[in-house]
Amino acid sequence: MLPVAVPEAGLDGVVVILDQQAQAGSRGGHRVHLHGMLLSEDVPGLLPDWAFFARAVVDATRLTPTASREGLREDELHETVRTSLGGQIRRWILRLAATDPARINRFLAVHSVAAKSMALGDDELFETLLPVLRFETNTGEATLPELAERTDVIRVARTVDDYRQMAAVGAAQGIDVLNGGYVYDAELALRAPRVLPGLRAEPLSPRDLDAHIRAVPEERLRAVRPALERARRALGRLDVDVDLRAFAPSSMPALHLEDGRARAAAASDEVAAGADETWAALLATMRPTPVRPRLLLNDDNPLVRRMLALGDDELVSPAAESLYARALLAAGHRLRAADLAAVDHSFLALLERALEGDDDR
Repeated sequence: MLPVAVPEAGLDGVVVILDQQAQAGSRGGHRVHLHGMLLSEDVPGLLPDWAFFARAVVDATRLTPTASREGLREDELHETVRTSLGGQIRRWILRLAATDPARINRFLAVHSVAAKSMALGDDELFETLLPVLRFETNTGEATLPELAERTDVIRVARTVDDYRQMAAVGAAQGIDVLNGGYVYDAELALRAPRVLPGLRAEPLSPRDLDAHIRAVPEERLRAVRPALERARRALGRLDVDVDLRAFAPSSMPALHLEDGRARAAAASDEVAAGADETWAALLATMRPTPVRPRLLLNDDNPLVRRMLALGDDELVSPAAESLYARALLAAGHRLRAADLAAVDHSFLALLERALEGDDDR
């Protein structure tokens, strides 16, 4: 509970910080008394919109009620009150961050979205909250100053899907990747160099990660070309390109790389398939030009090397489909109908071959 006062309006009272998460953008009502008499328990707009995590209980002598006496007239004095109360809440957060780490961490555990929203438009608040605002990275949760101690460049994945694709491979390459898919996180991370001198922050897409992955020698590509071409034909039916690369961790057999344009195009196609002709034609005109997803087979992975060494081409196709499905699931993607069909085909084909081997014994 934060005591507040606005002498210009003859206002005294308290602001209550909620102990549970409030919906961003909600405008909860406040309890307002005028001259000691209750006006309403649900007066909107007394606090700034960003203070959706707080409720006020106040008494005022100079604010004017509406004609219906259910709210307050939004005049110049009302705006002065709103601005003043917002400033007092902001100063409370600044004071808490500077003097009481335990309480500010309790506040952020519940209201981190609100705090990040405020910090995005307030350099002083952003700088003060930097030591306590935590972000998800591929090496664990960290504050931006903690990241700045171990790297000169923070690379920011703008969506959760992109982060899932890049997290493990980035960590194995020594690349710090921050998950910017949560509300305000990407914007705050990219803004960090303004208050952390010497630090750079750059957006990172799955296709950018390709530059940090080793190419396979030409002689190795020639040796496995027949099996690789078979895998390309199998996944070409799913509009997926296949390349052979080498990367850490070696336990990861394949990496699925897909940018936002491909996902947007796929979503547009899915909606158009269930729409009438008019809507389908309209969606077709707005459909983004996709870049085909890529499946990078990891030549450092023993399973991939065994697959590429198979003399039986009929096994390469279902094996490639299985690796593709696994890479999709590891990246958190929803499987399309065509992907599910490929999973079904690969499972049955591999099971049938396994049972044939058992019959031979």
